[in-house]
Amino acid sequence: MLINKQGEWAQQPLPWHEEAFKKILATHRHQRLPHALMLIGPEGSGKQIFAATLIAAILCKQSDEAPCGHCNGCQLARAGNHGDARWLIPEAGKRAIGIEPVRESIRFMQQTAAYGAHKALVISPAEAMTASAANAILKTLEEPAGDSFICLVCHCPGDLPATIRSRCQSLLLPAPSADEARSWLAGQHSDQEEAHHALWVTNGKVTSALALLNSGSLEVIRIIRPTIEQVLSGKLAPGAAVGMLSGVDLDPVLDTLLAVLQERLKASDKRGLQRQQGVFELCDDIVRWRNACRSGLNLAREGLLLHVCMRSAELG
Repeated sequence: MLINKQGEWAQQPLPWHEEAFKKILATHRHQRLPHALMLIGPEGSGKQIFAATLIAAILCKQSDEAPCGHCNGCQLARAGNHGDARWLIPEAGKRAIGIEPVRESIRFMQQTAAYGAHKALVISPAEAMTASAANAILKTLEEPAGDSFICLVCHCPGDLPATIRSRCQSLLLPAPSADEARSWLAGQHSDQEEAHHALWVTNGKVTSALALLNSGSLEVIRIIRPTIEQVLSGKLAPGAAVGMLSGVDLDPVLDTLLAVLQERLKASDKRGLQRQQGVFELCDDIVRWRNACRSGLNLAREGLLLHVCMRSAELG
């Protein structure tokens, strides 16, 4: 759905976001909540859960501390029927958010609140908006209607126009530590070995790991990282790697390779970084290709995958 009228509901943020949540909730309690908030942090770290909890708290009719879960506002939000909240996400099978759903969201925000004082809109991920879509929502960010609240969930704020960023209050949300991620995921999934492996293949992206476990696709995804590492070490030829990855979508392959290369850069000292020009260049290209995939462009998968594997082998 382009406009997710069912929305999402959460009663509490993730443990590593609790302090940030208390601070932003205090601004709401003292009627100083910004009309537009940009949540910035690593992908897969729980920003969307933070947004869902904040929206639930804004719509709650009984508690100033956190959504109570029992009032009419919470019940409607939990059921996905709250008339004053919308989630704007890419259409199924697409990566971009176009201008028409943004215009529909603007019309929604301009309407009078049906259940209380606030109207709330979440756009996730905000950088998925096309240039025309971002321009369309700019005036709403400049001149919000009444007590409307817009929350932009953003992995890469630099991909948004400066005009959008300057009209939002930014809130940086950290990723969990390795111990926090393992502990939380262990409480969500009964098979600890699978949970640890999901964290490994997603490079510590805890909500991505949980989604992977819940989707049942871990068996397919688990071959990506070992395959990439064998190519980088020279133990596997690029052509053989392409064959091993034939059943895997291009996006997670690019995402995993980027994570592995970034780990290599982080492990290098200053002198070592000076010899990693090829790694930096490949990382930049991967980001560009990944963004193209996520914007809906139909890239030549096999040719690009072979090219990526050959470039990776040259780095070994």
